[in-house]
Amino acid sequence: MISELERMGYGKTKQAVLQGHSLGMTLKETSDISGIPENRLRYTAHRIGLKMKGVKPYLKYGSVKEAIYAAYDAGLTYAEAEVKFGIPRLKLHAAAKTSGCYLKPSKHQR
Repeated sequence: MISELERMGYGKTKQAVLQGHSLGMTLKETSDISGIPENRLRYTAHRIGLKMKGVKPYLKYGSVKEAIYAAYDAGLTYAEAEVKFGIPRLKLHAAAKTSGCYLKPSKHQR
């Protein structure tokens, strides 16, 4: 797909992303063939606005904070908010800490 000499630089990464996307390849397949790390391919795809097959998109800026406010207003626990909004619990905790808007503690079964 891409030769050894062409692997360097943002242009080559962009070229690999475009080729992989046009062929319907996953990020892992594109990485294996091109030799470019997956995280670099994912970031480049995000920058140029392509959605690669099998990759969860980045969260939009402020979406975690909005989820915290909505969960707080609804009286949800962290576990319930994680299920409802699909945001990892650690990100919810971090947003709650910075915003000062803490949710109810999760109900642990012992």
